[in-house]
Amino acid sequence: LEIAVASRAPGTVVLEGQGNTEFGGMWLLSRQYLAPPSRANPLVCCLGTSVTEDYLSWALWLSYVMGWDVYNVGVGASGILADASGTRTKQIDRSNDFTEADFVLGIDENGINDDNASLYSTYDYPTVKDEFGNAYREVIEAWFTAHPDSPFIGWGPFWPHATPTQTLYAIRDAKQQVLSEFDKTAFIDTLTPSMIQGRRSEGSYPASDYIKADNTHPTETGQLFIGSRLAAEVERILRTLL
Repeated sequence: LEIAVASRAPGTVVLEGQGNTEFGGMWLLSRQYLAPPSRANPLVCCLGTSVTEDYLSWALWLSYVMGWDVYNVGVGASGILADASGTRTKQIDRSNDFTEADFVLGIDENGINDDNASLYSTYDYPTVKDEFGNAYREVIEAWFTAHPDSPFIGWGPFWPHATPTQTLYAIRDAKQQVLSEFDKTAFIDTLTPSMIQGRRSEGSYPASDYIKADNTHPTETGQLFIGSRLAAEVERILRTLL
């Protein structure tokens, strides 16, 4: 790959790989050099599912409002217990995503993909809350082992309709309980009331505008709404956590 830069102004080149991609290094022409990047804004890590993974996700809008640089580690079809095929594994198995860099804050959306009967020994409220909570605790412990002074905020779980399932409430309650066990944490409840009212499949507002035709993922307008809603809550929380 040859990259020709026409300007002497500082620039950024991002190389992304997948699977077993190996980086063989860089070769520079004479009188050229590389300088380490400087960072003017706080670096925040946003964890989650495909709701977070989307390029124009709530994480991006939130970072615009708050003046952050965001490192997005959302992965579709996975979660705290949900372990999708291939390399799209559950969150704790991708702990390098959120432990290696120098993050000042973590914000987690996980939960929607964990509302699945196949992930639990019994698919009822007490069991889901207990088994999800144990797995979520591992993630939070890994975060604070790597970032003892950096707060962590959980929200959600995201749900695209007005009426969540009882097992999703169990996941919500487990996230809230686990986070309460640690200092410098907070939880934003977006199920009571549900952040997205109505139902896309019935054409009822605002879900009809905020949710895509797949009845699951937020539209760009929906992501902007989520990011704006979270910005107000996060700003309030950080006044007490920092």
